[in-house]
Amino acid sequence: MKIKLKAFAEDSHNSGRHYRFAVIDTEKSCEYPSNFVCLLPTIINNDEKVKNLFSKIFGVKSQEQAELLLTKALKNEREGIVKDEISRRLALIAPKKYLQKRCLVCGKFFYHGRAKKLESALCGDCFGSRF
Repeated sequence: MKIKLKAFAEDSHNSGRHYRFAVIDTEKSCEYPSNFVCLLPTIINNDEKVKNLFSKIFGVKSQEQAELLLTKALKNEREGIVKDEISRRLALIAPKKYLQKRCLVCGKFFYHGRAKKLESALCGDCFGSRF
């Protein structure tokens, strides 16, 4: 299966243009309607109970496949507006990275996730010894 993305613009009355990205298989056929596989979702979450068709087709590797498709489409696309939409979609799909902070007590750098205010200011060792 040799797949790539095809962008479609839709005009909306209240918020401008929306773009949909269709996943197409170029080995199936050369024309669009017959080589359609599925639509690329805006947000890909493999932990959901109800999965979309893209996640059902590509399974666990759906996030990597979506990133690969979007990066290839970003290189091949000529229109600036569509490139902006592709880069926005890439930012939505990319996993969130936690920020590195410095502990207030020992000064050591550590990564913190979503935590309470005090937990985010102290590293795990200092927080465990104090409380």
